Amino acid sequence: MINQLIDYCKFSEKIDEWKLKQDYVISQKKLGEEYKSISRWLSIYNHKDIEKWRKSVGEQVADYITEKSKERGNMVHKTIKDYLSLSWVDRKKHFDSSHGSFGSMPIEFRTGHFLYDILFMQMCINLENISDVYMCEDWLYSDKYKLLGRVDCVARVHDYMAIIDFKTKTTRRTKMSVSEGIQLTAYAEMFNEMFNTNITNIVIMGVSEDGGVWTYRRETKHYKPLLEDLIRYEKR
Repeated sequence: MINQLIDYCKFSEKIDEWKLKQDYVISQKKLGEEYKSISRWLSIYNHKDIEKWRKSVGEQVADYITEKSKERGNMVHKTIKDYLSLSWVDRKKHFDSSHGSFGSMPIEFRTGHFLYDILFMQMCINLENISDVYMCEDWLYSDKYKLLGRVDCVARVHDYMAIIDFKTKTTRRTKMSVSEGIQLTAYAEMFNEMFNTNITNIVIMGVSEDGGVWTYRRETKHYKPLLEDLIRYEKR
């Protein structure tokens, strides 16, 4: 038990050291020349689907939906980050997702937007399963794959370590998409390379405006071949 505690402290110190220098190190990676952003890179491969959707709803409507989705995601993500920065005891003390509303949500955590606060409190049903938060919206990179990106969260979910992505949607999702699986697998590969770990679990925690709340867990082995195929294709 003591040895496990010592190992945990050393690992946490290593990650804390990275957080202090991450912005400088990432700035030296020559984004777009030598290293590619995994999220922007994957968006290129989703370009045809996005264009098809924009044509179906019209450019003005598409712009409006995109802007509102971005705002919703940013606001809820910020609240999630603030929530995960609290100790587990303080989370249980100040938040109570069983109320089904943001009535138990501290004033300082509220966004001022009714919908965004409700979405966050719905998400708390999943967030309560997270502990040992190592990273939250921090940079990762891989010299092997020449990729970098900002991961939503690296933490323990129930009894396993995982790369976690938080999603806010208009309607409920029924599965993890292929592009989401590839992106989270890339984050897992980056983290494992940087810190000599072996995280194989990837998790999507999502909430939607129609009342949906979900958690989908997969393993990186399902997506790593696809990630490597894309990288080989890019190098052609």
